[in-house]
Amino acid sequence: MLNALVACFIVGAPLAQSSGATAVVDQVVAAYGGRKVVAAARVLRQKGHVITETRGSAALLREFGRPDRLRVELKYPGNTEVRLLNGASAFREGRPVSGPMRDAMLLQAARLDLPALLDEARARVTDLGVQQRSGLAMRALLVPLGFGLQITVFVDERSGRILRSEGSVPAGPMGRVEFWTDYSDFRRAKGMLFAFAEENFASGRRTGRTQLDTVEVMDALPATTWTP
Repeated sequence: MLNALVACFIVGAPLAQSSGATAVVDQVVAAYGGRKVVAAARVLRQKGHVITETRGSAALLREFGRPDRLRVELKYPGNTEVRLLNGASAFREGRPVSGPMRDAMLLQAARLDLPALLDEARARVTDLGVQQRSGLAMRALLVPLGFGLQITVFVDERSGRILRSEGSVPAGPMGRVEFWTDYSDFRRAKGMLFAFAEENFASGRRTGRTQLDTVEVMDALPATTWTP
């Protein structure tokens, strides 16, 4: 189960709701291009490659539609893997999945839309204060998601950039599987800031690296994009 969840791709208890959270959200939205630019990035197409710890390298096509539509295509030598999320419905290799597998996809979709999520949920964002991650002091904001999930984003208050996100999904007898992603190599596409490099971890283990080559902000994608 853990390996499947890792392929699909620590939240602390809230301290207090704070007006400081709103100020940090404003800083993030401004850093990523401003409210108009962030709101307009509703549909994304990203291309690049991933290098996993278990399966090697694969070409990546990742398509996202706000708020919870996601298609991930991984082309390994001799094999192509497709994961699909359309609201509450999730599929892997054309077969429906639920529970932790679906929840992991929901977290992945949320990670692709963090500036907009912060802006839209600002009244419900909880300020967890300054926390240390990877030797850096960052402002931690807890963001509630649907389906009983939540994600914590870690903001560099000097730049307003999100440098890490953390989330977890319930996994039955295993308890919870924790995921986190570190972001770097920031570039702009259509005026919006994107992290072109991601380092991914699950339950304390590095699972791989994602490097994007292109990011397109689209007007729309065909409805068949979100169907198995």
